[in-house]
Amino acid sequence: MHKLVKFLTVIVTISQVAAFEFECPSSLRVKQQIDKPPQGWTSWSRDPMGHTGDPAVQEVVAQIPVSQLELYAGVPSESNADDLPPIGGYGDGDRAKNRYAWDLRKEASKQFYAACRYGHSDIRLVRVLPEGVKKCTAMYSGNGPVLSLRCDIANKK
Repeated sequence: MHKLVKFLTVIVTISQVAAFEFECPSSLRVKQQIDKPPQGWTSWSRDPMGHTGDPAVQEVVAQIPVSQLELYAGVPSESNADDLPPIGGYGDGDRAKNRYAWDLRKEASKQFYAACRYGHSDIRLVRVLPEGVKKCTAMYSGNGPVLSLRCDIANKK
């Protein structure tokens, strides 16, 4: 009987947790432009296909790969949003395991957002996470880009 109660407790606990998962788009098509070259310099571009031109006249388009996934408490574009570092920070230890994890239970009253960062730029795609998010794990492919984000969500009764 004791084993049955334990088993049913596990089943009930599991049934109270849902999951939310998504992947960052693997790359973004962006336009590059030099605002004003420093004195004595001229602007010039060459894309991966070998096309050349002046970026002040010709539009320069590039594909930049996803490079990192960030979580925020609050709208990322607002100055009061908190950038939430993963457990243990962004050090090499967790990256070597191909994952980062965030425990969000202490910030439960806030709305969470995920941001996919591209290349070494300031460009991000932002997505709101569902209410009730408790823990999120970002999975990477070796030293490559983010493959996915999976978040555990407490079901509302």
